[in-house]
Amino acid sequence: MADSLRELRAHLAAEFKSALGKGWVIFPGPTTTDEITKPTLVLVRDRVTPLPSAPASHFDNALTLWVIFPATTSEDVIDDHLESVLQTIDGHDWLFTEAARDVWTASEPAYRIALSAPSERKK
Repeated sequence: MADSLRELRAHLAAEFKSALGKGWVIFPGPTTTDEITKPTLVLVRDRVTPLPSAPASHFDNALTLWVIFPATTSEDVIDDHLESVLQTIDGHDWLFTEAARDVWTASEPAYRIALSAPSERKK
C-alpha cells in the first residue's frame, strides 16, 4: 500500500517503468502529448473514496491507465504490448477491473484500463 496519494502515482509509474523498459514513455499523471512516437502510458486518478472495511486513513483510488500507441502500430504489436501491461498489473495489490478499446486522438489507438489501488493518508 502506498503511503500517500502522490506516492501512489510515483509507485505505479516506477513499477511500469521497471517492467516495461526503455521502449515506453510513462506519465505518472494527466498530460497532453504531441504525436505519440512510442508506446505510452498515462495514469489518471479519477476518484478517491474511503475503504469501508479499513481505518479512516485508508483510501481506494479509482485510476484510469491509458495505454496509447503510435498510429502506425499493427494489431499484433498492440496485443503484445497490452499483454505486457496486463502482466505487470497482475500479481499486485491493484485491482484490474476492465480494459476497453479507445482512441487517444483521431489516429492513435489506445486502451483505457480501469484500476483500483489502495493508499493511506500521509501522517
